[in-house]
Parts: sequence; structure tokens; C-alpha cells
Amino acid sequence: MAHVTEDKNFRLPLSIRPRRYNATLTLDLEARAFTGLQTLELELDKPTDEIILHAIALRLGEVLFRTADGRIILPSDTREVAQSETVVLRFAEELPQGTGSLDVAWTGRFTEGLRGLYMAGKVAATQFEAADARRLFPCFDEPAFKARWALTVHVPAGHTALSNGKVEREESDGHTRKLTFHETEVLSSYLIALVVGPLVGTPEEQVEGIPVRTWALPEKAHLTRFGQEAALAALPRLQAYFALPYAFGKVDQVGIPDFEAGAMENAGLITYREIALLLDPATAPLSVQKRVAEVVTHELAHQWFGNWVTMVWWDDLWLNEAFATWMAYKIVDQWKPDWRVWLDFDAGKAAALHLDALRSTHPIRGEVRNAHEAGESFDLITYEKGGAVLRMIEGFLGEDAFREGMRQYMRKHARSNAVADDLWRALANASSQPVLELANAWIGQNGYPLVGVKVEGRKVTLTQARYYSEPGVKSAERWPVPMVLRFADAGGVREQRVLLRESSAEVTLEGAGEVKWLCANAGSTGFYRVQYDAQGLERLSANVEALEPSERISLLADQWALARSGQATLAAFLDLAGRYGHEEDDAVLDELVGRLAYVEGRLVEGEDQEHFRRWVEKLLGAGLEKLGWNAAPG
Repeated sequence: MAHVTEDKNFRLPLSIRPRRYNATLTLDLEARAFTGLQTLELELDKPTDEIILHAIALRLGEVLFRTADGRIILPSDTREVAQSETVVLRFAEELPQGTGSLDVAWTGRFTEGLRGLYMAGKVAATQFEAADARRLFPCFDEPAFKARWALTVHVPAGHTALSNGKVEREESDGHTRKLTFHETEVLSSYLIALVVGPLVGTPEEQVEGIPVRTWALPEKAHLTRFGQEAALAALPRLQAYFALPYAFGKVDQVGIPDFEAGAMENAGLITYREIALLLDPATAPLSVQKRVAEVVTHELAHQWFGNWVTMVWWDDLWLNEAFATWMAYKIVDQWKPDWRVWLDFDAGKAAALHLDALRSTHPIRGEVRNAHEAGESFDLITYEKGGAVLRMIEGFLGEDAFREGMRQYMRKHARSNAVADDLWRALANASSQPVLELANAWIGQNGYPLVGVKVEGRKVTLTQARYYSEPGVKSAERWPVPMVLRFADAGGVREQRVLLRESSAEVTLEGAGEVKWLCANAGSTGFYRVQYDAQGLERLSANVEALEPSERISLLADQWALARSGQATLAAFLDLAGRYGHEEDDAVLDELVGRLAYVEGRLVEGEDQEHFRRWVEKLLGAGLEKLGWNAAPG
């Protein structure tokens, strides 16, 4: 009879749980090999005659189980199962219920490639997410199995060695250094890390009691300052947002010469592709500085959302990444408001809106049957649409209620694991809004709605239908659409929140008097497109300067999308574009010029092209003249 482990979708039983790993590794960088020895403290819910661990290409030596009363039980059989990347330890007699410990010795080789423990140039580094801790340790390599890790390493003399905890003790015999690291908080195996090599770090700086250092190879040490400053700026802001102190003792950031991802949020030891951490502010363009600040902040946000509270399984990896994506923009915006990073976020959202309007799109959340599928569905939908949906929910609930829900979630699931519904319940509890219904509809369903808007007096008629970029395609899906309406009347500009559940609804606007204009996606935080009736579009066009830059961009983008899908004329788009003659915001002009360039290059020719060029000159000429070709002082 086949053993359960022979299924590649095998998941570890929850009846045996690790509590603490006490591991010693000896690394031979030249031979690219290692030996390991660990005592694994376990909790057994019931008696059993087998223990299953994850392991890939590890040669196990001596193994023994020690019961709580000191009895030693040896395995009768050890079997590796390639399909599930496990090793099954069968024991001669039943292991008793309760606590016990497993001693394991093993040897292995560095991985060829960028997973497990590998050589990145002169640096030995680990990358364990999603399921490659098993290439270095025999372990319970699923996120639900959180445990403390006490790590000791023997490394060649002259090398820096970094891990999740601070160095507690160091001994040297001239050839090798033995470093004992501070025991970690409870962590999933994918968040354990080790980096060894000829690295140099910035001087240690403390922010709110947290020591921070940024590391690189000696020849790149002069490029570490900006990443260091970004971390020092982000940490106190994240502590304040979550109302929870940073849990992992210290922050080390390391630029790794060969690295598969952009960066990895290992607790207390964040590893980066060099280009995502290292820069010279004197020569790096603003776009590169923004990118590094976002990546640093993204990884630090994970120290709370992901490391302190961890997903149960990889099917919630989208939430882990979408949250950190959204949070990074929020924190960087607080640090550098003049960077206007939310407009960059909107550019990412625009790319996701484009992808999600195709028939071939996929939902944000997909089923993940095994760890190897975890990274397969990662694209703009997962990161950008995921982040945009979180921002839409925050926009609807309000910043204060959303933050309070986040804090409740972090407190309730501290040091533990949670699923997406746990977060939605906390947000619902803090806001008294139907977040569970709202969030699950958006993450489980393809595409997004086109919301039709018609204003008569103070009555607004709203309709919804799925938006496709392909002309003529229709389908009957509906969403609970969380809308923030912004409008102007005699009393000034006000906002009203509406949850559009049906295919159509009527809303009466608060206040009195004539409505001068109405924007149906305030702050452009909604992940949907809007189609105004002719009168509504004319009123908005006439008052385009009253809108925020993000709203002016989405008004243009939506009208363009409607023209592309055959639901509006190109003439209507150009009428709207013609109202942007006084525009001075570079992000809005970028949107405008991009669309006009498409018209010029693809849609008009001959005499029409000349007429079009004259029209563009008239529209943008005055702005160009005012700006000039030569840089003015200041």
C-alpha cells in the first residue's frame, strides 16, 4: 500500500508540532558542503510510531528520539520520499503522547541555483521561501509550524556571519569562527536565514531601541547609506501603525550579489538583490530612490504582517504580498510626501486594470495545492490588484477604522497563524461594515465592474456590468462595489459612501441645492472604471481643475478605456482631453500625452494627422512656452 507521503500534495499532520530547533551547522565554503546537528523539541498530540520531516538531498546520520522521562527510542527505518520531499522516520516502538525531543545529524551540499543555501559570488546565502529550508535543515517546512530557532554556526575565519538573531557568543581557533546566535521568536521555517561572506556594514544605529545595520561587499559599501536611512525612517512609523513594538531584536539588511527575488523578509535579517538596496543618491534618479524605499519598507512591513502573524498556508500568500505592497506606499508617503508615491501606486493599478479586463485574467486568490505552486500565480493581479483592493476597502471603511481592524488582527493572532477571513472579520468588527462579503467577492472573482453614473438633481442612478476591453463581450457578474462619491454643491465639496450590491441602485445625495459636479471614484481608490452620462461628463470636464491629480488621471484613463472597448467615441475622449490645456501636473500630463501619442501614431493619417498635430499644439503650446526647453534656476 502506498504511503500518504507519496502524493506530491502531501501536507504534514498537525498531530506533531515543533516547539524549538537547537541546530549547529558547519559550513565549508570552498567545498560547498555542510554538516548539521540538531535537537528538535516536539509536542505529540497522540502516540505514534512515525515522524515525518521535510528534507531534500540531505544525508541523515544518527537519529534518536528522547521521551520526556529520558528514555531513548531509535528508528527502525528511515525512508526518503522524493514526491513530497520528505523523510519518514519509523520507530521500533510507539513514541508516547506529550513532549519529547528528536536528535538528528546530517550532511548536505550547497544548492546549484538560488535556493536553499547557495554561493552568491563570494557570499554564502540562504533563500527559503516558499519551501527550501528543507534543503539545509530536516524540518517541518510549512508556514503553520512555527517554532523557536537557536542557531550556532562554524564558518571560515575572516568572514562576517549574520542570522535572524544577534551574535550572543563568539569563539575562534584561528581557522574557523564559532558563532552562537540569539534564539528567535517563534518563526516559520521559510523566515530563517543565514548569510556568510566578506561583508562590511554601516555603523550600528538605533531607532526606538532597534539596532539597524546595512551590509554589502566592501567595494559597494559606499552605496548602503540610503537603504539604511529608509529603514530608520520606516521602523518607527510601522511600530506606530500597528501599535506593536518590533519583535525581532535587530534589523540587518544585506545586498546579495546573486538573488532570485527583489528581496526577502527573513525575520531580523532581510536579504536583497543589490539593485533593490544599494544606490548613490547623488547619481540615482528619483525613480530608483523610490523603488529602494518601497522595497525596504515592504520587507519591514512583513516583519509584522507575515512574520509576527503568518499565513496558515500558501493560498494566502497573495494577501501577505498585497498587504506589504500597499503598506509600503502608505509609509513611504508619510516619510516623503513630496514624492507623491500614490501616483506611482496608481500606475501599477492601471497595469492591473488593463490585464484584468482580458478574458484570460484570473482571480487574486487561487488554490495552492503544494508549495511549488505558491509562486506560480504571482503577477500584476496578485500584487497590484491585491494591493489596490486593500486600498479600496480602506478608502471605504476610512483610515481610522481600517487601522483599528489591523491592530485587532495583530493582537489576536500574535506569534501565530491566520487566514484571510480572520483579517476581514477584524476589519468588519472595527468598522461595522460587511467586509467579509466585500473582500471575498473581490478576491475570488475575475475582472471588475464598469459603474454607470447618471445625476438628476440630487438623485444618482448607479449601474454595474463587468468591463471587458474587447468590444462586444458581455457577462452577468456583479460585485459589492464600495464607492466613495465626491461632489460639489453650494455647501462646498463633500463625500458620501455607497455600497453598490445590485446591478442598479438609486442614491440620494446628502445636503441641498444644485450638484455642480460628481466624481464617482474619489481619490481614485476604487478598483473599477466609471462611465458618466453626457451631462455628468460635461460637468466634470468643465470643473476638471477641482479634481485631485489621481482623479484627473482616472477620468482620462476611464474615458480612453471606454473608447478602446467601443462603449464611447474617440471624439468624446478628445473633447475631455481638450479640457486639460491648463494642466501642470507631470503625472496627469504623462497620462494625457501617452493617449494623444497613440491617437497620432495609430489612429490618424495624412491630412487628419496634420489637423490633429495643430490641435495638440493649441492644447499644450502655452504650457510648453511657459516651461521652456531650458532648465530655469530652482
